[in-house]
Amino acid sequence: MASSLMTGLSASSYARYIRGPGKLYKDFTAYPDNVGTLLGVTKGGSEFSWGLEHYDVVPDGAQGLIKNHRLVAACKPTLKVNLLEATANNLLYSVGGSNSADQTPTDIKGEYLGLGSAVTVGVVLQQGTTGGAVDESTLEVWYTATGLDDHAKAVLDTDYKMVDQITLASVTTGDTVTIGGVTFTGHVDTTTVASREFDASGDDTADAAALVTCINDTTYGVSGVTATSALGVVSLTRATAGTPNTITQTGDHMTMAYQVVQEIVTGSIVDTDLVTASYTYDATDSGDAYTVVTPGQIASADYWTNIALVCELSNQSYTYPYIVFIVKNVLANPDSISIPGERAGETVLSTTFEGFFDPSDGLTLANAPVEVQIGIT
Repeated sequence: MASSLMTGLSASSYARYIRGPGKLYKDFTAYPDNVGTLLGVTKGGSEFSWGLEHYDVVPDGAQGLIKNHRLVAACKPTLKVNLLEATANNLLYSVGGSNSADQTPTDIKGEYLGLGSAVTVGVVLQQGTTGGAVDESTLEVWYTATGLDDHAKAVLDTDYKMVDQITLASVTTGDTVTIGGVTFTGHVDTTTVASREFDASGDDTADAAALVTCINDTTYGVSGVTATSALGVVSLTRATAGTPNTITQTGDHMTMAYQVVQEIVTGSIVDTDLVTASYTYDATDSGDAYTVVTPGQIASADYWTNIALVCELSNQSYTYPYIVFIVKNVLANPDSISIPGERAGETVLSTTFEGFFDPSDGLTLANAPVEVQIGIT
C-alpha cells in the first residue's frame, strides 16, 4: 500500500503563516495606529521567549512527572534582537542605564503635521529645526481620512519625501547661500549659472526660481541635490539620504528649515487627510562631531514600558493581519559586540531585553510582563 504525504495542511493554512523578520518598537501602543518608536533594521532575526520556569512536585516513590503537579515558578520573558544600525540612539538603547552628555534620545509619538494640503507645501518636524536633530531612521509618517479610524503608513519616496527648505525674504545683490560647500550669490539683474549668480532683482518667487536654476545645473550646481521652488520657498533633496544638507547664508534674507516632510503629489496622501509623524530626536543636540556613551547605574526611568516585535501574517486580507510579541517593563542586557576579522561582514548590536514585574500592578501571572497579540479578524 502506497503511503500518502501527511502534512497537516488545510485549505486555510496559507492565511496563518508568520512572514518576514518583523519590526521592533520601543514603548509600543497599538498597531497600525500610533505604534511607538521604531528601532530600525535588524540582521539575523529576533528571538522571543515567554521565560516560563516550572517547578514539579515529585512525591516520594513517584517514578516520573505527575499530572497536576507542575507549577509555574517564575516568568522571565525576553526578546533578543540584533540591531544592525550603529547609531548613537541604538547604542544608548542597547545598554540599560547608559548615559551620554551629548546625546539624549527622546521619543515623539503622533506629532500632528496638519492636513495633506499643508504637507504638499512641506511641514517641518517640530524637533528638526536645528538641522539633523531628528533620527530619520526612526521616522514614521501616518495619514487617515478625516473622521475615520483607518490609519495608513506613508511610504518614503512614494508618498512623501524628506527635504530641507530655504525661504527667501527680499534677497538683495551680494546675498549668498552655501549648500554643501557650493556658494551662490545674488546678482543685480541676471542669472549666470557658470558664475553661480542668481537674479535677485525680482520678487521672492522669481528669485527662488532663479536660485533653483543654479542649484540644479549639472556642472555648476550641487551634486546629488535637486531643488524645486514655490512662492519663494526652495525645497532641496539630500545629497545623502537621511542626512540634512549643510546650508549657510550671508545677508539675513533667507530662513532655513531642516527635516521637512513634503508630500509627493502622485502618492496616496490627499489634501483632506490628517497627517501625523512619530520619531526619535536628540534633545541635547550639542553639535559635537561624535557621541560618547558610558555605562551608568540603573534608574527607574531606564525601564521602558515595553519592547514589541510586530510581524505580518501571510493573509493580508485580515483587518489586522499581524502578530505582536510584547515584553513589558524592560531593561536592555547587551551581549558582546563581535566584529568579524577574517572577511567582510556586518556587525550587529546584539541585545536581550528582559521583562520585569511591576509591583504596583501585582506579582501574579495575570500581571506577568509578557503577552502576544494576534489580530486574525
